[in-house]
Amino acid sequence: MSALPEAIEEHPSIQDLLAAAKRACDHWGDSLAARRQMRQECLAVPPHLRAGLIQHFEESYP
Repeated sequence: MSALPEAIEEHPSIQDLLAAAKRACDHWGDSLAARRQMRQECLAVPPHLRAGLIQHFEESYP
């Protein structure tokens, strides 16, 4: 009898993170340049840290 494979940990998608970040940009009325910078910073976030950042954005900018 073989062991069952370990469950693969799922991480939120980059699209989910970008959508949450957009709410923050909208809240602050960010310029196009600031929105581009936010996008680049979000793309640099490792997948395992996305959930925490999404939670922060959702709590701060509902």
